[in-house]
Amino acid sequence: MKYIYQINNFNKIKNKLVKLLEEASFTNLENNIEKISKTDFHISKDINRKYVSFLQDEILNNFSKKFCIDNNFKSLTIENIWFQIYKSGDFHALHTHLNTNFTNIIYVSLPNKKIKTNVYSLQREKEYIDVKEGDILTFPAFLPHESPINTCKKDKIIVSFNSSGNIIV
Repeated sequence: MKYIYQINNFNKIKNKLVKLLEEASFTNLENNIEKISKTDFHISKDINRKYVSFLQDEILNNFSKKFCIDNNFKSLTIENIWFQIYKSGDFHALHTHLNTNFTNIIYVSLPNKKIKTNVYSLQREKEYIDVKEGDILTFPAFLPHESPINTCKKDKIIVSFNSSGNIIV
């Protein structure tokens, strides 16, 4: 199961979101499984992250409502939110997300579809996913996925979050 949600009026809010991400505290990650120029994944969640409040108001409330309706969920809990900015040469090797139901990716800037997230079936077959800027891609967190090397001069910018749903019985 994969789900693609198109953010309404994304072009109107994109510049403000990018500005908030550029102003956010960040670290970089570089090891043999990832090279990410800017991320707040390891920054304390106690620090005020203005982009999170903005996302909640502008995107996540509507996304959660629609996702619950479409999947017969009583509620959707968003468990963690972080951003990643991939400069040219950056990547994130094959991985999964633990202790959550869904992985979600908001495509803020995607200069070329060749560098979109690759999601694989449990048999390690690459699934075809057609996303663009302003989309939220949601898929089961146990599915392996990766961000291929950014071969573009422009940055790939995503906001990711984990979520779990409570099914109506």
